[in-house]
Amino acid sequence: MFLFYHSEQESKNAKYYKGKLFEAVLARYLKKVGYTVEIRCKHNSLEYDLEGVNDTTGQKIIGEAKAHETTIDGATVSSFVGKLLPLGLLTKDVFGLFLSTSAITAEAEDYVGKVKDLGLRIISGKNMYDTLVQVLDMPKEERIEKIVIEKGYQPLFYHLLTTDMGDFIVAICGGNGTVAASAFMVFDKNEKIIDDVEFLEKLTQNVKELGSLNYILNENTETRECMMRTIPKGISYGRTWTDYRLPAAPTYYVGRKELIEQILGYIDGNREAKVIQIKSRSGVGKSSTLALLANKLEDKNYNVEIHDVRDIKSILDVYSIIYRFTGIAKMPQDFLEVEEAIKELAQNGKTNILIVDQFESTFFRPDIFQAYEDIATIVSKLGSNIYFCLARKNDQITTYDNTFISLQRLNALSQNYELRDFSIEESKLLLERINENADKKIGIDVLAYVLEFAQGFPWLLKRTMAHIIKLTNVDNISQKNLFNTGLMLSDLFEEELEGLEEYEKEYIVKIASKLPADYHELQRCFDEDPLLPKMLDKFTEMRLLRLSGSTYDTYNDVFKEYLVYKKLPEFRHQYLFRQAVNPVVKFFSKIVYKNKFTLEQLSTSQKTSQKTMGNYLKECRNLNLVRREDEYWEVPSNVKEIYSQGLLGEYIRRQVLANDLVSNFIAYISKNSVTSAELPYYLQKQFPFVEASDSTWQLYANLFEVWILSTKIAFYEDNLIKHYSSYNETDVKELGNLQKVQYGRRSHTEILLPSASWTYVEEFYKVRDKSGDELKGEVKKVYLDFKRVGALSKLEKIESYEEYKKYIIETYLLIPEYKKIWIAAEKGVGIKKAVAEIAGSEITESTLEWRTKRIINWGKGAGIIVKKRYTYDEKEITQMSLLDIV
Repeated sequence: MFLFYHSEQESKNAKYYKGKLFEAVLARYLKKVGYTVEIRCKHNSLEYDLEGVNDTTGQKIIGEAKAHETTIDGATVSSFVGKLLPLGLLTKDVFGLFLSTSAITAEAEDYVGKVKDLGLRIISGKNMYDTLVQVLDMPKEERIEKIVIEKGYQPLFYHLLTTDMGDFIVAICGGNGTVAASAFMVFDKNEKIIDDVEFLEKLTQNVKELGSLNYILNENTETRECMMRTIPKGISYGRTWTDYRLPAAPTYYVGRKELIEQILGYIDGNREAKVIQIKSRSGVGKSSTLALLANKLEDKNYNVEIHDVRDIKSILDVYSIIYRFTGIAKMPQDFLEVEEAIKELAQNGKTNILIVDQFESTFFRPDIFQAYEDIATIVSKLGSNIYFCLARKNDQITTYDNTFISLQRLNALSQNYELRDFSIEESKLLLERINENADKKIGIDVLAYVLEFAQGFPWLLKRTMAHIIKLTNVDNISQKNLFNTGLMLSDLFEEELEGLEEYEKEYIVKIASKLPADYHELQRCFDEDPLLPKMLDKFTEMRLLRLSGSTYDTYNDVFKEYLVYKKLPEFRHQYLFRQAVNPVVKFFSKIVYKNKFTLEQLSTSQKTSQKTMGNYLKECRNLNLVRREDEYWEVPSNVKEIYSQGLLGEYIRRQVLANDLVSNFIAYISKNSVTSAELPYYLQKQFPFVEASDSTWQLYANLFEVWILSTKIAFYEDNLIKHYSSYNETDVKELGNLQKVQYGRRSHTEILLPSASWTYVEEFYKVRDKSGDELKGEVKKVYLDFKRVGALSKLEKIESYEEYKKYIIETYLLIPEYKKIWIAAEKGVGIKKAVAEIAGSEITESTLEWRTKRIINWGKGAGIIVKKRYTYDEKEITQMSLLDIV
C-alpha cells in the first residue's frame, strides 16, 4: 500500500530514504491534524522517530514510524511502550503514537487492547493508508478505478507513492481475467495520469514492486500496448523420457515410490507440523517429485496450488497467489488480509496444500522470503487442514546473506524430507523406459556404460541417454564407437552450445548471470541492447532458456551453474583404472610432442586398432594428459613442458590423487587396516553401478594397487597398504617421467621369473638344504630363481611340502602382476602382453614366448589356472569396461 522513491536513491541507500520519506509524510500528516513535530529526537540515549505537541491541548506525543512490508508483531509494539515508560507514559506526560505501513498481528492487537488506556494509539496497514489518503487530499480509489477500467485494465492494488517531489497514487493493474500485476499508472493529486517517461523509468528501476511492470501513459486516452503477466499454476514439465531440460511429467516419472507414499501419508494423517520441506542437490528431481505429488493430491480432490517461485516478482504476486489459492472474493492488500484469507480457507472442509518450487530463489529477495515465511507461520499457527510444502536446493553455490535470511524459523516449523540420487534399481528402470521408447534400441553394453558414468544422478542419466540417442539417430555414429575415447561431464554441456558463435556463447553467459528475470529487467541490465530480443528468442527456441509466464531462466540450475561459474554438478569424479601404468606412460611418450591429431590418424600411425588407442586416450584424459576439441586431440602445452622437465611422474601423481576413488581410499586406510586381498571388495562398494565378474574386480584391484604404489601414494608394511606420507623432493626426482615404474609391493627384480618347469619345484624342496654348488640342471635353475628374489632363507625353514608350496603361491604367484596374467589366461587373450609387463620391455620375442610358457606351466602346476592348452598371441588385454564384460 506504500511505495517510496527519492531522486538520490540507489540500491545501497534505498532503506535509508524509505525511512526518511515515511517520517516526512507522517510529519506532513501530523501537521495537518494539528501537531507541531520534529523528526529523530533523543531522550535518555534512545532515539525516537517523531516528537511533537498537540497545538490545541499541548499534549506531548512521541511517535514510532515503521515502514515494513510484513506484519508487525507484539514484541515490536511492546518494545515501543517500554521506551515510553521512563518518559511519563503512566503519568500521561506523553502520548504514544505508533504508525506503520503494514498491519499488526492478532497478538499485537491483543497487547494493544490491554495497554491503550495508558495513552497509546496505533495506526497501521490499510487504516494508515486510508488516513493518509484522506488527510493529504489524494484521489479516491473509486475515481481512480473508473479511469483504469476505461483504459482496459483491471485495478488490483492501490499504493500511496511518497517521493521527494510530492505524493502520488499508483494503481497497479492486470488484464481482465488475470490475477498477476502487469502494469501501473501514476496519478497526481488532481487525478491526472503522469506521462513523464523519465520519472516512470526511474520508478521501475528503483521501486522493486514496479520493476517487472509496464507503465501506462495517458497519451490522449489511448492505451500503450502492454503484455499481460500471468503466474502460471503448476510446473512446466517434459513430454518425453529423455527431456532433461524440464522436470519429468508424472507420465515419465520413475522411482521415489516410498518417499511419495511417506509424504501423502503424512498429509492424510493430519500431522502436527504443517510445513513440509523437500530438499536435495540440483538435478535430483525436486520439481518432478512436486509435480507428481500435486497430481496425486488433486486425484484425492484436495485443493492444490502449485507454482514456481521464480515467477514471483514482488510481494504483490504473493498476494495474488493467496487470492488464487484461497478463492476469496477480493485481492488481499496486506498481510493482515492474507491471514484472514487463510483462516477463511480453513473453513472449507477440504485438505488444502500450497506447494512452492525453487524456493531457494527467495534467498536473494528477502522481502519475498519473509512473505513466504509469514505464510508458513500462519499455516503452522492455525494447525488445521492447510499445508505449506516447499522444495529447495541444499547445495546453493553462493551462500545467502544471513543478516537478511535465516532458515532457523522455517526449519523449526518443518517436517523435512531429503530426495536422494537414484538407487541402482531406479536407474535401471529409467534406462529401460527410455530404451523402450527409443527409435533405435540402445545395446546393453552401452546402457551399462551409462549406469557406471551417471552413478545414479537422475539428470545425468537422462542427459547422457539424450546424448547417445542424438549421436546414434542424428549423427549416425555406431554404438560400438560411441565411447572409444570416453565421455566427460563437460562434454555434455559443451554439446548444448554447439552451433553458437563465440559472441553468442558469451552473450548467454551474461544473460544467465542475471536470471531469473523478465524481459523488462533484462532490458535494464543490458541497457536496452537491441541484440537482446534476438538472443532471447534464439536461446529460447534452442531450449537453452525457458520462458514461464514472463520469466526467463536457464532450463535448469545445473546448466546455469555451468554457464556462470563453470561448475559441474556435485558429481564425484572417480573412475576405475583400466590400464596399467607402464603401457599408459609408453603410449603417452609416443604422442607427447604430436600436434593435433584424430583417433583415426593415431591408429594409422601406431598401426594399432582405434579401440586400443581409444582405451589409452581414455586413461590419459582421466589424468588430464590430453584434451579433446571436436574430433581432434592434443597434449596441452603445460603438460609438454612438464614432460620435458622430467616431472611427469609428479604431475600424474597429483592427477591420481584428484581421482575421488584414490583420495577417499587414502582417508579410509588412515583409519582402517586394508590388505591387498580386500581391495576388490572395497572397489565394489565404491562403484555400486558397475556390474562385473569377480575376476574383473580382481583386475581392477590389481591396476588400482599398481597406480597408487607406483606413484608413491601408498606402500606396503606388514602386508597392509599404508599412506606414503613422507613424499618429498627426492621422490619427485625418483618418479621422473615414470619410465622406470616399480611394480606392486616389490621392485621389478623381486618378481619371481621361473626358469625351470613347476615339476622341479618339488625336486628342489627335497634338496633345499644343499648348497648351490651341489645342485645341477633344472633344480639348479629353481635354486637361482629363488635366490634372486631372496626366498632361500625362508624356504629352508618350512618343513612340509604343502606349506612350502603355499608360501610360494601366496608370496610370488598371487601378486597383482601375476593375477593379471591369470585373468588373461582365463579370458584367452593378451597373455604374452601381461607377461611382458613383468619381464621387461627390452626382452626379445623368443625369450618372451619362453617366459610365457614357463609362467603358464607354473600356474597350471600350482593349481591357479586350468590344466589345458593355452594360445599365446599378440593381443592385448584391452580396457575392461562394462562394454567388454556385459
